[in-house]
Amino acid sequence: MPSSEPTLQDLLDAMNAFASHVDEQFKTIRSEMVTKQELAREFAKFETRMVSKDYLDAKLTDQYTDLVRLFRRELARA
Repeated sequence: MPSSEPTLQDLLDAMNAFASHVDEQFKTIRSEMVTKQELAREFAKFETRMVSKDYLDAKLTDQYTDLVRLFRRELARA
């Protein structure tokens, strides 16, 4: 009567197959990951393109001033 219990070799083969599968998954993850240097470089590019709060405040003030002048001009015509 054959034994239904797995042999030591069966267990080792299963562990080896699982380890190989996990290694492949790690390779896939590593190939898609961004390195710290790449992330820092992209963040630096992003920071250089950002405008400051002071810049936005100045632009909004300019827009507001232009609108006030336009309304006053229109009211003077009326």
